[in-house]
Amino acid sequence: MIEIILLIVIVILVLQIIKMKKKDADKEKAMNFLLGVQELDGAYNYDEYNLGMWQGMENMVAKYENRKPRYKDIKQIKFIDSFKNK
Repeated sequence: MIEIILLIVIVILVLQIIKMKKKDADKEKAMNFLLGVQELDGAYNYDEYNLGMWQGMENMVAKYENRKPRYKDIKQIKFIDSFKNK
């Protein structure tokens, strides 16, 4: 009887682990999708605020993937609508 209960508990734990892994994969897909959208021309280089949004998303993805973030150099970006232009 105890063996059956332990087996049921182990199965439940394995199912929870599988569910957590699926959620992590979904989170990674969502973060990479958002990063891809923010990387488009006219998004990250629209103004300094949007560049900051891209930098933040790059930071999140890099931390999730356990790597160093690859930031864009603000000095090399030609902004479409910069606060400096106003």
